[in-house]
Amino acid sequence: MSASKQTYKIVICGDASVGKTSLIMKYTQNTFNVNYMATVGANFATKKLTINGVEIISQYWDIGGQPQFKFVRQNFYRGARGIIYVYDVTRRETFINLEKWIQEVNGVLSNVPCILIGNKIDLPRQVDESEAREYSSTINAKYFETSVAQNVNVQESMDSINHIIFETQESLNKSTISPKTLPPTDSLIKPQIGCPTATTPSKYSPSESVFPEAYRIKI
Repeated sequence: MSASKQTYKIVICGDASVGKTSLIMKYTQNTFNVNYMATVGANFATKKLTINGVEIISQYWDIGGQPQFKFVRQNFYRGARGIIYVYDVTRRETFINLEKWIQEVNGVLSNVPCILIGNKIDLPRQVDESEAREYSSTINAKYFETSVAQNVNVQESMDSINHIIFETQESLNKSTISPKTLPPTDSLIKPQIGCPTATTPSKYSPSESVFPEAYRIKI
């Protein structure tokens, strides 16, 4: 049975300037600014949604994509329930570098649900959609293409990772089998071990202490 409220930590990662901050701000606050400053370290924003009657509070962690933040980023991956990989369709190197990001995440986490987003599809592209979809299948990630400037697929893609996490958790809960309770039997109710019968009579009477006189408590 699902809890009535759940909190998901979701990390969004990719090269600098692929649009990670723009995606989060558009999704959580419905704002867009073409002049966002590069993220230093990490920022996060929250979003509430409901899935199958369960309130989900998603914490979206925006990780700085610059190489000098690599060792800092590893601390932010811990505890993540989902990963969003983002690349810029207008810059092929950001697509090629996805492999480095995946290796970095896998160095800290294992078997975490993820999605792949190709951002800035409103601009001339250098990565074909078919190529990106083929790659997403190799990393077991659902693929989306977005344009924050034109508000294309932002809601759908960011909602999707929450649904994937929720369904994964539900599947794990159902696969957990509680141990079976053994039916009561005579062997469990009635002890089978009896007291041994003395073969020789005791030299002490029932009212006589077996302890030496020196150890008896005097009143």
